[in-house]
This record gives sequence, structure tokens and C-alpha cells, in this order.
Amino acid sequence: IMTIIISIMTLFVILPYINSLFVTFFFIILFIFNAVLYILLFASDPGKIKASVSLPSLLSHIEENINDYCPYCITKKTSTTKHCIICGVCIDGFDHHCFWVGNCIGTNNYSIFLIFLISEIIFIFLNLIESVICKICFFIFI
Repeated sequence: IMTIIISIMTLFVILPYINSLFVTFFFIILFIFNAVLYILLFASDPGKIKASVSLPSLLSHIEENINDYCPYCITKKTSTTKHCIICGVCIDGFDHHCFWVGNCIGTNNYSIFLIFLISEIIFIFLNLIESVICKICFFIFI
């Protein structure tokens, strides 16, 4: 959300003072790219593990292999599966629950998350440089 606010401020406050069409076009494309990645992360399945066994057969099997099942949602775990307390499901390759995107980061969306982070860092860094240049230009011309 903070990135969206910074992006909108950049588009409507800083970019009108920049006379370069390339810079304006680049910021708009980067903003759209970040928004699409955010929506993909928010809507993507991080690798949720679904229960595939009926309850009676599951209970008899759990008694034999208690460590192979999640104690919260009674699904079969692998070595990389962890239970997310916030979402209430087991995630394969669980990294963390990201409050910024409102979803868990797991095996299925980890690469999108890394691209999103790199893109956000580039966007914030370019916003910082552009803000400093605008401040310097403002003080020089006044």
C-alpha cells in the first residue's frame, strides 16, 4: 500500500516537473509491472497442501506415523511443509506469511515474490534519486 501511495505521488507530483518523456514512460511501466506482480502474489496459491484421505482411514494411519501429519490441520507433511497459523493451512516450501501482500510465500509463488522485491527496490531507489534531483533543481532555479 505504501508503494502505491509513493507511486501515485511520483506520477502526479514529481513527474510533471521532469521534461523527459523516457523517464515518465519508464516510471509508468514500472508502476504497472509492480501492480501486476502484487495482484499475482495476492491471488496466487503458495503451495497449499490439501487433505487427500478420508477421516476414518486417516485416524488409523496417524497412530502409526504421528510425525508425518500436521497437528493443526491433519494433512500429510513433507520435509519442507510448514503450517501457517495466520492462514490456517499447511504450505509446501513455506518461507513466511507476508503481511504486505496478504498471502503466504511458498514453493509456487517464491519466484514471483523475489521478482516483486527486486522490482520494488528498483522503484523506490529511482523514486529517491528523482526526488533528490527535483529538490536540487528546485533550489538552483529559485
